[in-house]
Amino acid sequence: MRLSIFAGQSGICFAVVLLAHLARPGSSLAEDGYRLWLRYDLIDKPEVRTAYRAALTELEITTLSPTLAIAKEELRIGLLGLLGKCPPFVPAITHNGALIVGTPQSSKTIARLDLQNRLQAAGAEGFVILATTAEGKSCTVVAANSDIGVLYGVFHLLRLLQTHQSLDELSFVSAPRIKLRLLNHWDNLDRTVERGYAGFSLGDWHKLPNYLDPRYKDYARANASIGINGTVLTNVNANAWVLTPAYLEKVAALAIVFQPFDL
Repeated sequence: MRLSIFAGQSGICFAVVLLAHLARPGSSLAEDGYRLWLRYDLIDKPEVRTAYRAALTELEITTLSPTLAIAKEELRIGLLGLLGKCPPFVPAITHNGALIVGTPQSSKTIARLDLQNRLQAAGAEGFVILATTAEGKSCTVVAANSDIGVLYGVFHLLRLLQTHQSLDELSFVSAPRIKLRLLNHWDNLDRTVERGYAGFSLGDWHKLPNYLDPRYKDYARANASIGINGTVLTNVNANAWVLTPAYLEKVAALAIVFQPFDL
């Protein structure tokens, strides 16, 4: 005799509850985990959104490099998602509540601020997040010595917003303690994964270099969001074909995608 989990009154109640759960917005059915922590969903507390909108009225960032352009785009999609709208980008601050992002080389405003000691502590890849005043206006600054440091700082600021942290008295310096922060994949050239249990490898070597899967950029972005700056594309016992000119051309195509994320 075949049993049904919906048999009887208790089964009917279970079915109703299950269907109600699956039908509600934001249920687990709609979340596949692909976005990792980069889930810039609207902040569900109106008072928190209002406070952040008042604290972030305009954005000043000069995109002199692909990495800074990525930082600007991350701010745009992050603030649009979390706050429901993105503050305008401006060439120079005009109001209280400006967010100023860049390096002393890319931003004249940052170059004029007294950040030397903080930037020295941040080092080559770290960043500074500071609530201060510039041009007589209250502002929040994300500054670094390098473009990748700026991107790391942008990710950290968005993480602060996600966790509803106050921006009023920010004074934060972050610097990595490890120079090479690597992911060591055990992926084979045929896309199988040594001791892997979650499907094929991301690297589709047969289609490279002519086709670049959009997920390569997503992968690099996810790594940069947590400070990863290196990856091992094949497992240590991989086929030596990866060292041939044809495969090095494929590796070079990946490197072009990864480089703006310092991966």
